[in-house]
Amino acid sequence: MCGGPPRVRLSQKRYLPIGSAGKAGQTWGTPVCLRYPNADGPQRECFLLESVSAEFPLTKTDSCPAYLYPNANAQGYYIATYSSDLLPKVIGHAESLNNAEKVSLLHDLAAGANAGHMKLSAGLTSAQTFAASPERKIVGQVQAVASSPYGVVPLDLMPNYQRYIQAPPPVPKRWDGRPSRAIATTPGCCACLWCPSSRAAAPTSLSRPKPAAS
Repeated sequence: MCGGPPRVRLSQKRYLPIGSAGKAGQTWGTPVCLRYPNADGPQRECFLLESVSAEFPLTKTDSCPAYLYPNANAQGYYIATYSSDLLPKVIGHAESLNNAEKVSLLHDLAAGANAGHMKLSAGLTSAQTFAASPERKIVGQVQAVASSPYGVVPLDLMPNYQRYIQAPPPVPKRWDGRPSRAIATTPGCCACLWCPSSRAAAPTSLSRPKPAAS
């Protein structure tokens, strides 16, 4: 939150997947550690969230940070839900996250979609950023995000979904800056969840086609 000294608003509720009959009215004393940058580099700051919602000052910066990651080092025992304005900032600074945080981010996107807290499209778009990672656990979470809509995609939109799955990822770089051929030749944005006999055209969005004008 900007417009004065920077601060963050945190809220909590029980995680329940769609269809669960559980009650969401529980709260806990939850330690929350954030990571955000200032002029000196990445900073870590922790708070104790004891109510449904609370605001906390960001004491290590004088202005709103470029991004704010809600689970520093992926050590928190919670699932983070990202607002529509925060998620693009985190994804835009994906290389600032360590591998544990990238795995946690992708896991939380899939979990948020399963609970109805986030749009599936947000997870699908974000997964593309990490699709060419050389880290097995990160790619595994990319697969989980990308496969999560499979059971709910209407048949008429399935070709669009298959094009998304088969979109070639960006060519990753090795530690010395050279292209990694072993990774670059892996088909599909999600390590080939399934491989149709012919490669599809460039991916399109999962949206229904507009009716033709009469």
